[in-house]
Amino acid sequence: MTKEQYLLIKLAEEASEIAQAATKSLVFGLDSTNPYTKIKNKEQICSEFYDLVALIYALQTDEFIPEWDEEIIDKHIADKFKKHDEYK
Repeated sequence: MTKEQYLLIKLAEEASEIAQAATKSLVFGLDSTNPYTKIKNKEQICSEFYDLVALIYALQTDEFIPEWDEEIIDKHIADKFKKHDEYK
């Protein structure tokens, strides 16, 4: 397995873990605490996000993917909120 493949597998795993944490938050609430880990759902979402960002940085550092582009990020944020506002 190449480093690129490894990082992409880990990226997919972390994205899945964010989805799982978000789903648990929808069911139990952001302030609900996992009885086994004693971690609040909102803290778990942030922890998984940091893991995801770390993998993005690793992919960028090894030049597998391009660096962040703030303008594109801002556009994506605006588009997401626009779609939400249209849905309401």
